Amino acid sequence: MTAAAEELRELRQRVGSELTSVGSGPQVKAGVRSMARLPLPLTAKYRSIDAEALVRCNTTGDSRAQVMERMGGLAKALNILEKYGCNLTNPSKPRYWRSVKHNNPVFQSTVDGMQGGRGILNLYGYTTQNIDGLSFPDDVAQPDINNVAAVTVEVMCLCLEVNMLIKCLLPPMGVTCVAPFPR
Repeated sequence: MTAAAEELRELRQRVGSELTSVGSGPQVKAGVRSMARLPLPLTAKYRSIDAEALVRCNTTGDSRAQVMERMGGLAKALNILEKYGCNLTNPSKPRYWRSVKHNNPVFQSTVDGMQGGRGILNLYGYTTQNIDGLSFPDDVAQPDINNVAAVTVEVMCLCLEVNMLIKCLLPPMGVTCVAPFPR
């Protein structure tokens, strides 16, 4: 295992634990920043989500401007998915944590417009398809907090990597190796 891979393993474990105990505070954000800056390819950095496919499928375009616009949309969708995950790891969950409604305008314009967005919701535990959305199965009393934290940390990290690329702050590996930039 390389030094960067070992550092990622330790960061992933620590940040996931912090997310379940203190919420998405400064320590969690600092840990996610450290993860995003590690010089590892996406396939080595992400275990729960297919970050490479998410970036490839959601950032195609005929011009650099179009790709950058779609990257902004991907970042917004990941940010919303991050909020869903943080709500699920919070001991004081929102009243309607068990379901995600498809008719919610924010959901429609961000997460539902993103290829792979519903897949991430499935990873959180929203696996039952209803007429108006997704929900946790009736027999699930609480989300699997450790799993939700692991997925949420990866969503946070990918969101940060995409935002870093938009602002031209990304190290050489990561999203830059996958994002299509036409000339």
